[in-house]
This record gives sequence, structure tokens and C-alpha cells, in this order.
Amino acid sequence: MRLLNTKSLEFGEFFDSDIPEYAILSHRWGDDEVLYKEFKKGKASEGTGLNKIREFCALAAQDGFGWIWIDTCCIDKRSSAELSEAINSMHRWYNQSAVCYVYLGDVCYSPSEVSILKDIHEKAAHLRYGFAGPPAFSIFHKWNALKQKFRNSSWFRRGWTLQELLAPVDIKFFDKRWTLIGDGQQLKDDISEITGITIDHLSYNLYVFASIAQKMSWASRRETSRGEDLAYCLLGLFDINMPLLYGEGADKAFYRLQREILRSSNDESIFAWTAPETFSGLLAAHPRYFGNSGDFIPFPRPTQTRPHYTITNRGLQMPILSSDVPLGYAFTLTMHLYCSRASRAGNLEENGASKCQAVVLHLSRYGDSYVRVDCDSLLCTLEEPHSLLRAKDDADNDSSLLAKDDPDSSCAIYVRIEDRGRYNEKYIKSKCH
Repeated sequence: MRLLNTKSLEFGEFFDSDIPEYAILSHRWGDDEVLYKEFKKGKASEGTGLNKIREFCALAAQDGFGWIWIDTCCIDKRSSAELSEAINSMHRWYNQSAVCYVYLGDVCYSPSEVSILKDIHEKAAHLRYGFAGPPAFSIFHKWNALKQKFRNSSWFRRGWTLQELLAPVDIKFFDKRWTLIGDGQQLKDDISEITGITIDHLSYNLYVFASIAQKMSWASRRETSRGEDLAYCLLGLFDINMPLLYGEGADKAFYRLQREILRSSNDESIFAWTAPETFSGLLAAHPRYFGNSGDFIPFPRPTQTRPHYTITNRGLQMPILSSDVPLGYAFTLTMHLYCSRASRAGNLEENGASKCQAVVLHLSRYGDSYVRVDCDSLLCTLEEPHSLLRAKDDADNDSSLLAKDDPDSSCAIYVRIEDRGRYNEKYIKSKCH
């Protein structure tokens, strides 16, 4: 790990247990950022980029830190190997930092506003939960104006800043003049409103326990300059390491990320997304498809579960388990996921049987495999926990593999993973009706 000394402004190289305590910066890149090569040779041009590094070093030194890390000059981006290592290590570096300073270059408070801001932090509980007369009421309205500046920062809409918000143990926000706005604890209510991340997930690194759909929903409205980075910026959030292939395109990068997640997780909320597509593979083509999936959580699995998925050249091999095979449309399966909306996740009793509100996907036969249909909606039905897939007709002989007198019988089907928009609609409709 390459760090910058806050006093000498010289680089130091450190490995594993030798890494000293350091402060780390989260920020939006500007037009005149100073890169490693320029800084190393002392040829950095005067400007906001160089001033940002100097101010960061000065503030960190004032807080007692001898070393800092900033992505502009601490990574030699001329080396693809170093860039790949840095991106795959980024989450860990932010998590292991002593403190993360967030520099909001598009937020600027006047001296009078700074005074109000400090007063607000001191009286936060008083102002938010009980007003005592006109003076407090007046300060509350001023706080709304200050909060709006904070909320409008583009920092909250960038892909890379998601892990930079969640990973650090301690985080502090500064405006354009390096005036302290507040720390993560003081601003957690506002950050939660801005990002859609619950206060619980913002506290004490509890985001690691969020479902796949919840994490994806946090990224659904964020943007990156390069399409592939919409996937790469999420590596740390899902504890995934994979090579970077700039040029593969945003869709392929995001599919590749999801395939890696499938290899290490059995959280089926990864399939709980919606899109304006009639037919699709089982995986989402973009994080925005999880925009309405922020409250999906997995529920406890029963003793009997299906084996792990297997990724093949035919698609995702998915074992199915069913105690009931009702008749219906030919070539159609109804897939029940082991997840539900948080408000419906509890078990219910029906005729003495424990049931749960499971998310339902519809799959239709396409050649020698299946595709997802009606992708613009997600339904929840009351089911017994062990009902994972229900075949609606045995005309295609898939459901005939299920022994109807054995509730734990199982077989496997193949579901297309990707191939968004590449299906013959007339062919699928002819098979579905």
C-alpha cells in the first residue's frame, strides 16, 4: 500500500502488518487532479487538485496522523496490475483506515452558516424532537437550508462513494473550505434519507448483514464515469475479488459480478429485481433494476434445501424441490425464492401449517432451458417454506421428473443467466399457450 507522509509529502510503501495508522480521503474527482507520476516528479501544477492534497495532509497532521491515502496520487494508474490490485483492495483500505475524511467540493458554507451548523450539532436532540420558543424554531429552519446543501452534493450519487461511506469505522464530512460539517453519527439520519440505507445498516458496519437485493438497491441510483465501474465499485461491498476488464461493457461486467456472488452466496434476493422486459435471463443487467428491491430479505431456510447452483454453458443449473405439481400453462414454472419483503417476512399459520410470503418468479421454456418472463413485476404468495419451484404442467416432461408421492423429490432445470432481449418472443408465446 502506497501512503503519503503528511509532513514531508513523500511516498512510503507498506505491506500487511507493517502498514501504519493512516487517514483516508473520499471525494469527487475534479478536472485538475494530481496523478502519481506528476506528484512523484514534483511537476504537479498549482490548482485545486494539488491544494486538495495539501489541505488533506495538513488536516490529517493536525489530527495526529503521519500518513494519508488518496486515490488520485497514491495509485499509479499507468499500471493495469496496480490499478486492479487497488480496486480489489479498496474496501479493505477504507475499512482499516483510522478515519475517513469526506471532501464535498460542491458544498460551501458561509462563516455564519458554519456557526449555525456547530450550534445545531450541539443541540441536535433539542432541535429535532422538541422546540422551545421562536429562537429554536428559527434555527431549525436555518438547519433545513444547510441540510439541503449537504443533501444536494453529487458525492451521494457516485458509485465509488458507496463503499467509501459504508466501509470506514469513523467518517467525517467537510465542505469545500474544509469546514467540518459533522461526523457519520451526527449526520446518520440525513445520510439515511439521502441514500435509502437504513440507520441500522449505517451503524457499526452492520451493512455486511444486508441482503444482496438491499445492497444492490443502494447502488441503483448511482453513476460512474465508466460503465464497467458500476460493477467494479461494488466488489468490496459483496466481498468479491475479480479481474478488471475495461472494454467488456457495463452489462457484461455486472453479469460477471453477479456470477461471482452466486458462487459464494445462497441469498436468493439476487433474483428479486424488476425491469421493463418481457423476457430475460435470471440475472439483472443493471443495478437500477434493484431500485424497488430495498426491503427484500432472506428468511431462514428449512432443514431440507436444494443443493448449490451450478453455472454451466446452458445457464444456471437449479435443482427444484416440490411436493405439489398443479396443472396450468404448458412449459411454465413458478419459482419461489427464499426471500420476501421485510414487512411480510414473518411466518404465518394457515390450516395449521407454517407458511411464508415468498417472492415468485415466472419461468418459461426456451429451447433446452428456461427464461424469466413478466420481468416488470414481483409477486408474493403464501407458501410452505420447502416449496421452491412448482411446475405448472408436465407437458414438457420436466415436472414428470418430480415424484408426486414424494414431497422431497428433486430434479434440475437450466435457466438462462443473461441474454437480455435476445429471445424470440413469438417462439416463447407459442410455447406458453
